[in-house]
Amino acid sequence: MRFLLGLFVLLLAALNPAAAQKPGEVLPPWSPGELDIHHINTGKGDCIYFIFPDGTTMLADAGSSARKERVTPPRPDGSRRPGEWIARYIRHVAPAGSAPQLDYALPTHFHEDHMGAVSDDLPMSKSGDYRLSGLTEVAEYIPIRKLLDRGWPDYNWPSPLHNRMVDNYRAFLQSQSRKSGMTVERFQPGRNDQIVMVKSPASYRQFEIRNIVANGEVWT
Repeated sequence: MRFLLGLFVLLLAALNPAAAQKPGEVLPPWSPGELDIHHINTGKGDCIYFIFPDGTTMLADAGSSARKERVTPPRPDGSRRPGEWIARYIRHVAPAGSAPQLDYALPTHFHEDHMGAVSDDLPMSKSGDYRLSGLTEVAEYIPIRKLLDRGWPDYNWPSPLHNRMVDNYRAFLQSQSRKSGMTVERFQPGRNDQIVMVKSPASYRQFEIRNIVANGEVWT
C-alpha cells in the first residue's frame, strides 16, 4: 500500500492562466502573477517543480528508481543521473534575477521513484554524510530552505521505517539542518501556513496552499 504524504489545494483566484504549449515549443519564462507547474520526466520517477505567483519555488519529489519495471528510457539521455538533470532543468526555468534555490521541498512518500534509490556506486555528498540520489542529489546543486515530509522526526508510522534509502535520506536531513541551515518540518493536515509565499505575499493575498492529508489523517 502506498502511503501518500498528501494533497494540497491551490486556490488560484485572480491568476492569469498561461497559454497551453504545443509539443516541441519552448516554454515561456515565468512572470509575476503566474503559477507555473513543471512535470519533470527523467524516465526514473516523479518530479514536479512549482513557481508560485510571487516567485516562491517548491519541488515535490525527485525520484531515481533502480527498478527496470518502473522506468522508461532515460530522459533527456543517460549521461547524467536524474538528480542532476532535475537541478539543471530548475536552473534553466527558475525566475530570472534570483539565485537558484528551492524555498520548499516535499517528498510525497518514501519510495525510490519519488526520493531516490541508494547503492554503493553512487557518489557521496560534499560533506561525506550521505549518498547522492534523487532528492539528495538535487540539494547538492540547489539549496533547499525548508523541507516537509509526513514522517519527521521519528519515521515510525505506521511502524518504524528503516531501509537503506530512508537511512540515507535521514542522514541527509540531519546534515543539511546542521550545516546548511535547512529547516525540516512534519507535514500536518489542515494547515495553510507551512507552505506560503515568501517573496511578495502581500501582493497575492487570495493565493493559498492548504495541506489536505497525511498518515491517514484527512482535513475536512
